[in-house]
Amino acid sequence: MSAREARDVRLHDPEADRRMAGAASTWRYLPSILWYPLRGYALFIVVIMGGLLYVFTLGGLLAIAAIGVMLGWLGQYLFCVVQETALGHAIPPALDTGIYAQPQYGRMLMVIGYGLAFFQLAHFISQAQGHQAAIAVAAAGVLLFPAFVVLLALEDNALSALNPLKLGGFIFHTGGAYVFACLVLAGAFGLAWVLVGHIADVLAYLLVIYCIIMACHLLGFTAHRRHDRLNIAVMVARPSDESRGLQAQREELQALLRRVDKLLAMNNADAARHLLLVEQKDLVNPRLFHEELFEALTARRQDALSLVQGEQLLRQLVQAKRFDRALDIHERCLDIAGNFEPRPAAECVQLAEAAFQARRFALFERIITGFTARHPGTPETVTLRFLQARQLQEIKHDDAGALAILRPLLHAQSHPLHARITALYTALSRLSS
Repeated sequence: MSAREARDVRLHDPEADRRMAGAASTWRYLPSILWYPLRGYALFIVVIMGGLLYVFTLGGLLAIAAIGVMLGWLGQYLFCVVQETALGHAIPPALDTGIYAQPQYGRMLMVIGYGLAFFQLAHFISQAQGHQAAIAVAAAGVLLFPAFVVLLALEDNALSALNPLKLGGFIFHTGGAYVFACLVLAGAFGLAWVLVGHIADVLAYLLVIYCIIMACHLLGFTAHRRHDRLNIAVMVARPSDESRGLQAQREELQALLRRVDKLLAMNNADAARHLLLVEQKDLVNPRLFHEELFEALTARRQDALSLVQGEQLLRQLVQAKRFDRALDIHERCLDIAGNFEPRPAAECVQLAEAAFQARRFALFERIITGFTARHPGTPETVTLRFLQARQLQEIKHDDAGALAILRPLLHAQSHPLHARITALYTALSRLSS
């Protein structure tokens, strides 16, 4: 790999970012914009998406559905291109740093709907009015598509991308750059239209994907430079210490996963487990790091390592008081291994209390049943059994069952909840007499 190729696949290149930010004008920076889709990860997208588009156009109804899915994922990548460029990053985003970890399904569906709607409308008009009217409709779709995608990527409210005033304002303020992007896209789509059915049409599809990515980068660059004049909620910000720290954290996560994968390939699961337990220092967002690591391990179906990481993630979530998410993670860990429990034991009590408050009683009972069977007589078990008695009395209205649970708890006189246990037992005894 050459030095330039190595730089193209970096996740962050401060020198390239400075060069983009310091460009005298859009047109002076245009050579770098034209080269953008041929660099690093963007080239992979051009080749794969262009090839898939060619293959899918050979089929029937099933292929049309496949094209819709492909357009959705392409739209997700285009959002990232626009967002990263608007944030001041000159390198195409990578495919393995969480781009698809939290896909924006609503926005993806809007991209699919936009593409399919104009395609079907142009086809219908072509049959009814002729090719000239269909070309006019297709041209309108091409004209609005760049602004539609950029607004989807940059606006907080996705529906703003359908607002004609927003679309018109964006087109007006981006000026010549927008006209250039539309001309390039129109030329690419026109060439694809002419070459359909010929052996060279695969090249036309590659050109279409190239031009779409290039146009998104161009308009993201324009939004970055003219955000003060754009009356839209663009997410424009110079690289900050926090963003650089998060980027370094992502790189550290990927490096850790590569080391884990290497150890697993060598059948050295113990070393991989020890590697996960090594404390990660200088993390900007430790909870996010552990959550992404847990998701990556579960996606690899590494159950034993997922449980190790799940315990660490639960500790982060409980400390942050994010109990809803903690309960989800705990339930997933219990699905992997029924005897899973976080440490220290106090976390089990907190999670059981959170499950009780959230009325997640199936999970509540799984936590209590497993813990109390493994740790009889401990203060934590007394607390959990008291919670179980409350559930029987308050939710299931089983006073007799609650009394049966509370009776042996009366002997735990030094327990902090002894007064409440006694009071509940006395009240239930009077009601049952």
